[in-house]
Amino acid sequence: MRQILWNSTTKNVLKLAFFLLICIHSPLLSTNSRKKDYFEQKITELILRDKRKIRLIRQDPITWEVALFSKEDKKIWGHVYSEDFDTLWNSIVFVPVKENIFELPIENPNGEKSSYSQVAIAIWHGGVAPTGTGVVFTAKEHELVVSDTPKYYIESGDPMYSGKIK
Repeated sequence: MRQILWNSTTKNVLKLAFFLLICIHSPLLSTNSRKKDYFEQKITELILRDKRKIRLIRQDPITWEVALFSKEDKKIWGHVYSEDFDTLWNSIVFVPVKENIFELPIENPNGEKSSYSQVAIAIWHGGVAPTGTGVVFTAKEHELVVSDTPKYYIESGDPMYSGKIK
């Protein structure tokens, strides 16, 4: 049997091979971990004044569920969105309906506040178009109803109804 000589050249070749193996394998590991994070289900929640909750639940990269939950955390209503309102639902966030107000109570014709309120979300389509889409939901007792879909600059951080875009 032939004996391996551990001279400096052999050691350097082994160090180089090990270094190359780490360099090639390391980016693959980090890419896989990023993909895993990207596809994880993400949930954002807004608690309404009557203690019900609206949750934005990511199903996959372009599919989101908007759901209404009771005070006891039971799902009352839910709808899945993907390419609705002529927009790709890459990412969505709650935005103020008016300045610093995420839930706006709706007034009855006689001026009294009703049990209904409005909440707004902004949709980011993932592209470079200057405007995106906003969706204003009316939170009723057992459902969320789309009441408006204005154009909205998601990068602006402005309230949905600030008068900047019509």
